[in-house]
Amino acid sequence: VEVNAIRVFGLGLYILDMGDVDIRKGVFYADMQVFLLEYYNTFKDRDTALREAMHENNRTCKDVEHGEKFQYIQNSSAADLVQILDFINAVAKPTPEVIFAQGDHGVFDHLRIRTTWRFSPKIEAYPFQDQDLPLLMEIAGQSVTREPTALLCALETFSGFAHNLSSLAVPADVAAEPVYTSTFKIAERANWPPLEGAFEPPYRFPHNSHVARQPSRTSSRMHWVVTLHRPHLIGALELAPALFVASSALLSYLLPVSEFRSRLTACTTSLLAAVVQHSSIRSRVPERSAVTIADLVMLVVYTLIFGALLSAVFIAAIVNHRRYGVHAERVNLTLRVVGMASPLLFLVFPLGGARSLPAWIATFISLAASSVALLRVVNPASQSLATHKLAFAEDGSDYRVIAQPEVSSWTALDVSRWVEGLVLEDMTRVDAIRYADLFFAQRVDGNVLQRMKQEMVKGLGIPLGHSMKIFDAITELLAMDTSNVKDTPHEQAQGLQAGHSEVQFDKRAGQADRCEGQVSSDSRDEFGSKSFPSQSSVHIELVGRRS
Repeated sequence: VEVNAIRVFGLGLYILDMGDVDIRKGVFYADMQVFLLEYYNTFKDRDTALREAMHENNRTCKDVEHGEKFQYIQNSSAADLVQILDFINAVAKPTPEVIFAQGDHGVFDHLRIRTTWRFSPKIEAYPFQDQDLPLLMEIAGQSVTREPTALLCALETFSGFAHNLSSLAVPADVAAEPVYTSTFKIAERANWPPLEGAFEPPYRFPHNSHVARQPSRTSSRMHWVVTLHRPHLIGALELAPALFVASSALLSYLLPVSEFRSRLTACTTSLLAAVVQHSSIRSRVPERSAVTIADLVMLVVYTLIFGALLSAVFIAAIVNHRRYGVHAERVNLTLRVVGMASPLLFLVFPLGGARSLPAWIATFISLAASSVALLRVVNPASQSLATHKLAFAEDGSDYRVIAQPEVSSWTALDVSRWVEGLVLEDMTRVDAIRYADLFFAQRVDGNVLQRMKQEMVKGLGIPLGHSMKIFDAITELLAMDTSNVKDTPHEQAQGLQAGHSEVQFDKRAGQADRCEGQVSSDSRDEFGSKSFPSQSSVHIELVGRRS
């Protein structure tokens, strides 16, 4: 059917209230007045209507303020208009409240619409993303025509926001960024069936562009879009709990090595708290949604917490290890520096976004460079109060100088290291390491060592012959009288530069040269590497055989 009479309607939206925006469900509430004025004349074609009744560049109505061309609708036309006005994205078809001009029930003034509307949430940048809340309305064409029988234009003087929105209390004297802004677009498009094109089953969505059938019936539709502006501070506050959780895990790096259990507790608690916080964030977005900025921030938070947890587990594994426990302090210091620099992973967002591989590469390079720089600033040397070693050369022989406390103050680690260093007849290096592990497994410290008997040594699982030799070495160690010292012929050894050094050698065939003595003042080796505590017991061990 050919269209020979096109009506033009001016449409204005005056928003009284808007709120209850639910991103997860994709709905919001709006209360508004819909004003409809009709052009006094009809047009034979669309082009003429656009030229005569409205501004073509922005589809606003012409000459509205004079009330001559766009007029109020009267009599039965108002009831008919309510029937053909379609609210496209309303959750349920609303029942408009028809308001007539005061004192004249024959003149239509406006419709009052209070209902819930659907929208498509934008969540890629959640929680820092604005939301577009559309209000879609149209006057559909007749089913027997392909061209629209009615065109819409915007009534600027009837559109806008009320001075106060009941769901949004903003003091009038406070100058702030706008919460809502609105734009509109009016266009005629083919929105309704029948569909054109060959049918290729099955129906599907999204459509394949090369086989999708297009609607053929055109209508004039207004897209009135209200944008809800979300302050970035609100988004940051949503992520703040997760960042605080990550901070508590990072603070665990500052705990000493001995508090590895507290570190494990802090990291596991932080991990559980991060999971709960992430679940709370995901509960606010649609179930089947894209990865959001919040998800990527939580990914970095998980990385920080998991790194702290792995560090705590690693420290717990080596702190009581007989051979590697001595390095626990240095390893802990290295992990602490790297851990405190790990928040640099958040640089991935300003460097190009968490979806960019080059941004991740640049972030890890920055983290590595920062960690190396911090390690150079922080002294990586780990000094043990129980054992302190130096080495120097004299006449082609290597001497090892050990400053150690009295035997009674030895730890189980000190005892096991002493057993490992024994050089006894018919006992290999492998045997010494195995026996040292047995001593450490039973936590034999200095006090226990002083009370041990030969049967106890054998009871550790050591063969009889070796157990007797080890017991003899224990007896010899305990029998040493460090207060009865004599001048050593090697007092001139450059490794001991003290105000007063007294060393006594004990030579045995087939063994390294040993001596015990007192160092009355701080001593340094010729290389200036480290110093001994004053009045410490000194053990000098000649590792190489003298020629």
